[in-house]
Amino acid sequence: MRRTLAVLLIAAVCGGLTTTSPAVAGNSRSKVHVEFIGSVWEYIQKSDYKTWPRPEKPLMISVGPTLGRSTFLLDKGELAAGSVIISEHESEGTLSGISVFIKQKNGYSSRNNDWYWVHFTADGIVISASPDKEQFRKPGFVSWEVDGRLWVFVMTSQEAADFAKSGELAKSVTRPGAGPGRMTIRSADSETIDLWVATKGGFFVQPDDGRLWVFRSNDAALAGFLAGNEPAKVVIRPGAGPGGATLKAVDGETLAAYIAAKDGFATFIVDGRIWVFKLDDPELDAFRSAGEIAKNVTRPGAGPDGMTVRAPDAETLDAYLN
Repeated sequence: MRRTLAVLLIAAVCGGLTTTSPAVAGNSRSKVHVEFIGSVWEYIQKSDYKTWPRPEKPLMISVGPTLGRSTFLLDKGELAAGSVIISEHESEGTLSGISVFIKQKNGYSSRNNDWYWVHFTADGIVISASPDKEQFRKPGFVSWEVDGRLWVFVMTSQEAADFAKSGELAKSVTRPGAGPGRMTIRSADSETIDLWVATKGGFFVQPDDGRLWVFRSNDAALAGFLAGNEPAKVVIRPGAGPGGATLKAVDGETLAAYIAAKDGFATFIVDGRIWVFKLDDPELDAFRSAGEIAKNVTRPGAGPDGMTVRAPDAETLDAYLN
Protein backbone atom coordinates (compact mmCIF):
# COMPACT_ATOMS: atom_id res chain seq x y z
CA MET A 1 0.00 0.00 0.00
CA ARG A 2 2.81 2.45 0.79
CA ARG A 3 4.36 1.79 -2.62
CA THR A 4 0.98 2.36 -4.28
CA LEU A 5 0.68 5.73 -2.57
CA ALA A 6 4.11 6.81 -3.77
CA VAL A 7 3.43 5.79 -7.38
CA LEU A 8 -0.01 7.36 -7.59
CA LEU A 9 1.09 10.63 -6.05
CA ILE A 10 3.31 11.38 -9.05
CA ALA A 11 0.26 11.09 -11.29
CA ALA A 12 -2.05 12.94 -8.95
CA VAL A 13 -0.73 16.35 -9.95
CA CYS A 14 -1.29 15.70 -13.66
CA GLY A 15 -4.30 16.81 -15.65
CA GLY A 16 -7.33 14.76 -16.63
CA LEU A 17 -11.09 14.71 -16.40
CA THR A 18 -12.48 16.73 -13.53
CA THR A 19 -14.86 15.79 -10.77
CA THR A 20 -16.43 18.02 -8.14
CA SER A 21 -17.50 17.83 -4.52
CA PRO A 22 -20.79 15.93 -4.08
CA ALA A 23 -22.57 19.00 -2.68
CA VAL A 24 -20.45 22.05 -3.54
CA ALA A 25 -19.26 23.05 -7.01
CA GLY A 26 -15.67 24.22 -7.41
CA ASN A 27 -12.31 22.96 -6.14
CA SER A 28 -12.34 20.47 -9.03
CA ARG A 29 -9.99 17.49 -8.94
CA SER A 30 -8.57 15.47 -11.80
CA LYS A 31 -9.77 11.91 -12.19
CA VAL A 32 -6.35 10.55 -11.26
CA HIS A 33 -6.23 12.73 -8.14
CA VAL A 34 -9.64 11.42 -7.07
CA GLU A 35 -8.28 7.88 -7.50
CA PHE A 36 -5.24 8.74 -5.42
CA ILE A 37 -7.36 10.22 -2.65
CA GLY A 38 -9.30 6.96 -2.64
CA SER A 39 -6.06 5.06 -2.14
CA VAL A 40 -5.14 7.35 0.77
CA TRP A 41 -8.48 6.67 2.44
CA GLU A 42 -7.98 2.93 1.89
CA TYR A 43 -4.53 3.25 3.45
CA ILE A 44 -6.05 4.88 6.54
CA GLN A 45 -8.54 2.04 6.91
CA LYS A 46 -6.00 -0.76 6.47
CA SER A 47 -2.99 0.67 8.29
CA ASP A 48 -2.65 0.22 12.03
CA TYR A 49 -1.69 3.86 12.41
CA LYS A 50 -2.84 4.13 16.03
CA THR A 51 0.14 1.98 16.98
CA TRP A 52 2.55 4.52 15.47
CA PRO A 53 4.53 6.72 17.86
CA ARG A 54 3.07 10.01 19.02
CA PRO A 55 5.27 13.07 18.24
CA GLU A 56 7.42 13.99 21.23
CA LYS A 57 7.02 17.70 20.50
CA PRO A 58 4.56 19.79 18.44
CA LEU A 59 5.06 19.26 14.72
CA MET A 60 5.65 22.43 12.68
CA ILE A 61 3.98 21.55 9.37
CA SER A 62 2.88 25.13 8.51
CA VAL A 63 0.63 24.00 5.65
CA GLY A 64 -2.75 22.37 5.33
CA PRO A 65 -5.12 21.61 8.21
CA THR A 66 -4.09 22.24 11.79
CA LEU A 67 -3.30 19.05 13.68
CA GLY A 68 -5.89 17.54 16.00
CA ARG A 69 -5.71 16.18 19.54
CA SER A 70 -4.40 12.75 18.51
CA THR A 71 -1.52 12.67 16.04
CA PHE A 72 0.49 9.66 14.88
CA LEU A 73 3.82 9.72 13.05
CA LEU A 74 5.55 7.28 10.73
CA ASP A 75 8.90 9.03 10.55
CA LYS A 76 11.58 8.24 7.96
CA GLY A 77 14.10 10.35 9.87
CA GLU A 78 13.61 14.07 10.54
CA LEU A 79 10.42 14.01 8.46
CA ALA A 80 12.26 12.90 5.33
CA ALA A 81 10.49 11.84 2.13
CA GLY A 82 8.15 8.94 2.81
CA SER A 83 7.18 10.14 6.30
CA VAL A 84 3.45 10.03 7.04
CA ILE A 85 1.43 11.95 9.64
CA ILE A 86 -2.17 11.02 10.48
CA SER A 87 -4.09 13.33 12.81
CA GLU A 88 -7.56 12.79 14.27
CA HIS A 89 -10.01 15.61 14.99
CA GLU A 90 -12.91 15.52 17.44
CA SER A 91 -16.23 17.33 17.81
CA GLU A 92 -18.00 16.96 21.15
CA GLY A 93 -15.90 13.90 21.95
CA THR A 94 -16.64 12.13 18.65
CA LEU A 95 -14.26 11.60 15.73
CA SER A 96 -15.14 14.27 13.16
CA GLY A 97 -12.22 14.28 10.72
CA ILE A 98 -8.86 12.80 9.75
CA SER A 99 -5.91 14.68 8.22
CA VAL A 100 -3.13 12.91 6.34
CA PHE A 101 0.28 14.37 5.41
CA ILE A 102 2.73 12.49 3.14
CA LYS A 103 6.22 13.96 2.72
CA GLN A 104 7.52 14.02 -0.85
CA LYS A 105 10.96 14.48 -2.36
CA ASN A 106 12.58 17.92 -2.44
CA GLY A 107 11.06 20.10 -5.14
CA TYR A 108 7.61 18.47 -5.15
CA SER A 109 5.80 21.63 -3.97
CA SER A 110 7.46 24.69 -2.47
CA ARG A 111 4.01 26.11 -1.62
CA ASN A 112 3.35 23.09 0.60
CA ASN A 113 6.89 22.53 1.94
CA ASP A 114 7.01 19.30 -0.13
CA TRP A 115 4.01 17.79 1.71
CA TYR A 116 1.01 16.24 0.04
CA TRP A 117 -1.96 16.61 2.42
CA VAL A 118 -5.65 15.80 2.44
CA HIS A 119 -8.39 16.28 5.06
CA PHE A 120 -11.38 13.91 5.30
CA THR A 121 -14.57 13.85 7.30
CA ALA A 122 -14.83 10.87 9.65
CA ASP A 123 -16.73 8.94 6.97
CA GLY A 124 -14.27 9.68 4.16
CA ILE A 125 -15.67 12.71 2.34
CA VAL A 126 -12.85 14.98 1.16
CA ILE A 127 -12.90 18.52 2.53
CA SER A 128 -9.68 19.76 0.94
CA ALA A 129 -6.39 18.53 -0.52
CA SER A 130 -3.13 20.28 -1.30
CA PRO A 131 -3.42 20.22 -5.14
CA ASP A 132 -6.95 21.71 -5.10
CA LYS A 133 -7.33 24.85 -7.21
CA GLU A 134 -8.79 26.97 -4.43
CA GLN A 135 -8.61 30.59 -5.61
CA PHE A 136 -8.90 32.10 -2.14
CA ARG A 137 -7.05 29.45 -0.11
CA LYS A 138 -5.68 30.41 3.28
CA PRO A 139 -3.73 28.21 5.73
CA GLY A 140 -6.03 26.12 7.91
CA PHE A 141 -9.19 27.12 6.02
CA VAL A 142 -11.30 25.79 3.18
CA SER A 143 -13.42 28.03 0.96
CA TRP A 144 -16.09 27.53 -1.68
CA GLU A 145 -17.42 30.17 -4.06
CA VAL A 146 -21.18 29.72 -4.51
CA ASP A 147 -23.38 32.09 -6.53
CA GLY A 148 -20.75 34.83 -6.32
CA ARG A 149 -20.39 34.56 -2.54
CA LEU A 150 -17.46 33.10 -0.67
CA TRP A 151 -18.15 30.51 2.03
CA VAL A 152 -15.21 30.14 4.44
CA PHE A 153 -14.64 27.58 7.20
CA VAL A 154 -11.91 26.33 9.47
CA MET A 155 -10.93 23.25 7.50
CA THR A 156 -11.23 20.81 10.40
CA SER A 157 -14.54 22.19 11.74
CA GLN A 158 -17.80 20.28 11.87
CA GLU A 159 -19.42 23.13 9.92
CA ALA A 160 -17.02 22.58 7.00
CA ALA A 161 -17.93 18.88 7.01
CA ASP A 162 -21.66 19.67 7.09
CA PHE A 163 -21.37 22.17 4.25
CA ALA A 164 -19.29 19.81 2.09
CA LYS A 165 -22.02 17.17 2.45
CA SER A 166 -25.12 19.32 1.92
CA GLY A 167 -24.02 22.65 0.42
CA GLU A 168 -25.91 24.58 3.09
CA LEU A 169 -26.09 25.36 6.81
CA ALA A 170 -29.08 25.72 9.09
CA LYS A 171 -27.53 28.88 10.57
CA SER A 172 -25.02 31.23 8.94
CA VAL A 173 -23.58 34.75 9.07
CA THR A 174 -23.20 37.07 6.06
CA ARG A 175 -20.58 39.83 5.76
CA PRO A 176 -21.21 41.92 2.60
CA GLY A 177 -18.12 43.31 0.86
CA ALA A 178 -15.61 41.80 3.31
CA GLY A 179 -13.92 39.43 0.85
CA PRO A 180 -11.45 39.77 -2.03
CA GLY A 181 -12.72 42.19 -4.64
CA ARG A 182 -15.41 43.18 -2.12
CA MET A 183 -17.06 39.76 -2.36
CA THR A 184 -19.67 38.85 0.24
CA ILE A 185 -18.38 36.31 2.78
CA ARG A 186 -20.56 33.73 4.50
CA SER A 187 -19.73 31.31 7.29
CA ALA A 188 -21.12 29.62 10.37
CA ASP A 189 -20.26 32.55 12.66
CA SER A 190 -18.62 35.97 12.78
CA GLU A 191 -15.52 34.67 14.59
CA THR A 192 -14.65 32.42 11.66
CA ILE A 193 -14.97 35.30 9.20
CA ASP A 194 -12.82 37.55 11.39
CA LEU A 195 -10.13 34.90 11.66
CA TRP A 196 -10.21 34.16 7.92
CA VAL A 197 -9.78 37.86 7.10
CA ALA A 198 -6.87 38.13 9.56
CA THR A 199 -5.05 35.01 8.31
CA LYS A 200 -2.21 35.53 5.83
CA GLY A 201 0.11 33.07 4.14
CA GLY A 202 3.28 32.44 6.12
CA PHE A 203 1.71 33.49 9.44
CA PHE A 204 -0.22 31.88 12.29
CA VAL A 205 -2.83 34.05 14.02
CA GLN A 206 -4.95 33.36 17.07
CA PRO A 207 -7.49 35.57 18.87
CA ASP A 208 -6.80 36.27 22.54
CA ASP A 209 -9.31 38.29 24.56
CA GLY A 210 -10.01 40.81 21.82
CA ARG A 211 -6.39 40.90 20.58
CA LEU A 212 -4.67 38.93 17.87
CA TRP A 213 -1.50 36.89 18.37
CA VAL A 214 0.75 36.76 15.29
CA PHE A 215 3.62 34.33 14.66
CA ARG A 216 5.57 33.46 11.56
CA SER A 217 4.55 29.92 10.58
CA ASN A 218 8.14 28.66 10.97
CA ASP A 219 8.89 30.53 14.21
CA ALA A 220 10.36 28.25 16.89
CA ALA A 221 8.37 30.22 19.50
CA LEU A 222 5.13 29.04 17.91
CA ALA A 223 5.63 25.45 19.07
CA GLY A 224 5.91 26.61 22.67
CA PHE A 225 2.87 28.86 22.29
CA LEU A 226 0.77 25.97 20.94
CA ALA A 227 1.91 23.91 23.93
CA GLY A 228 0.50 26.59 26.25
CA ASN A 229 3.64 28.65 26.95
CA GLU A 230 3.15 32.36 26.32
CA PRO A 231 6.32 34.14 25.14
CA ALA A 232 8.22 36.06 27.83
CA LYS A 233 8.72 39.02 25.52
CA VAL A 234 5.74 40.55 23.71
CA VAL A 235 5.39 43.50 21.35
CA ILE A 236 1.92 45.08 21.10
CA ARG A 237 0.55 47.30 18.31
CA PRO A 238 -2.89 48.74 19.20
CA GLY A 239 -5.26 49.08 16.26
CA ALA A 240 -2.76 47.83 13.66
CA GLY A 241 -4.61 44.67 12.66
CA PRO A 242 -7.61 43.95 10.42
CA GLY A 243 -10.66 45.87 11.55
CA GLY A 244 -8.52 47.85 13.99
CA ALA A 245 -7.56 44.79 16.05
CA THR A 246 -4.64 45.04 18.46
CA LEU A 247 -1.74 42.83 17.42
CA LYS A 248 0.68 40.89 19.66
CA ALA A 249 3.92 39.21 18.57
CA VAL A 250 7.33 38.17 19.87
CA ASP A 251 9.05 41.06 18.05
CA GLY A 252 8.38 44.15 15.97
CA GLU A 253 9.84 42.57 12.83
CA THR A 254 7.13 39.91 12.85
CA LEU A 255 4.41 42.53 13.20
CA ALA A 256 5.86 44.69 10.41
CA ALA A 257 6.10 41.67 8.08
CA TYR A 258 2.53 40.62 8.90
CA ILE A 259 1.14 44.11 8.31
CA ALA A 260 2.97 44.35 4.98
CA ALA A 261 1.95 40.85 3.80
CA LYS A 262 -0.87 40.51 1.31
CA ASP A 263 -2.23 37.34 -0.27
CA GLY A 264 -1.14 36.96 -3.89
CA PHE A 265 2.11 38.89 -3.36
CA ALA A 266 5.59 38.20 -2.04
CA THR A 267 6.65 41.01 0.29
CA PHE A 268 10.02 41.81 1.86
CA ILE A 269 11.00 44.58 4.28
CA VAL A 270 14.49 45.91 3.52
CA ASP A 271 15.92 49.01 5.20
CA GLY A 272 12.45 50.11 6.26
CA ARG A 273 10.95 49.79 2.77
CA ILE A 274 8.50 47.19 1.48
CA TRP A 275 9.47 45.36 -1.69
CA VAL A 276 6.46 43.85 -3.47
CA PHE A 277 6.32 41.21 -6.21
CA LYS A 278 3.55 39.23 -7.86
CA LEU A 279 4.08 35.55 -7.15
CA ASP A 280 4.60 34.72 -10.84
CA ASP A 281 6.97 37.64 -11.50
CA PRO A 282 10.30 36.41 -12.97
CA GLU A 283 12.04 39.24 -11.10
CA LEU A 284 11.13 37.56 -7.80
CA ASP A 285 13.82 34.89 -8.10
CA ALA A 286 16.38 37.53 -9.06
CA PHE A 287 15.51 39.56 -5.97
CA ARG A 288 15.73 36.53 -3.69
CA SER A 289 19.20 35.78 -5.07
CA ALA A 290 20.67 39.28 -5.16
CA GLY A 291 18.50 41.30 -2.78
CA GLU A 292 17.82 43.89 -5.47
CA ILE A 293 16.72 44.34 -9.08
CA ALA A 294 18.06 46.72 -11.69
CA LYS A 295 14.75 48.43 -12.47
CA ASN A 296 12.06 49.34 -9.96
CA VAL A 297 9.30 51.82 -9.16
CA THR A 298 9.12 53.58 -5.79
CA ARG A 299 6.05 55.03 -4.04
CA PRO A 300 7.17 56.98 -0.91
CA GLY A 301 4.87 56.72 2.11
CA ALA A 302 2.15 54.82 0.25
CA GLY A 303 2.31 51.53 2.15
CA PRO A 304 1.05 50.32 5.52
CA ASP A 305 2.24 52.49 8.43
CA GLY A 306 3.30 55.08 5.85
CA MET A 307 6.16 52.89 4.64
CA THR A 308 7.72 53.39 1.21
CA VAL A 309 6.80 50.66 -1.29
CA ARG A 310 9.01 49.45 -4.14
CA ALA A 311 8.11 47.05 -6.95
CA PRO A 312 9.34 46.03 -10.43
CA ASP A 313 6.61 48.14 -12.10
CA ALA A 314 3.73 50.51 -11.40
CA GLU A 315 1.13 47.85 -12.21
CA THR A 316 2.38 45.66 -9.35
CA LEU A 317 2.42 48.63 -6.99
CA ASP A 318 -1.14 49.63 -7.86
CA ALA A 319 -2.43 46.07 -7.48
CA TYR A 320 -0.78 45.72 -4.05
CA LEU A 321 -1.96 49.11 -2.77
CA ASN A 322 -5.52 48.54 -4.00
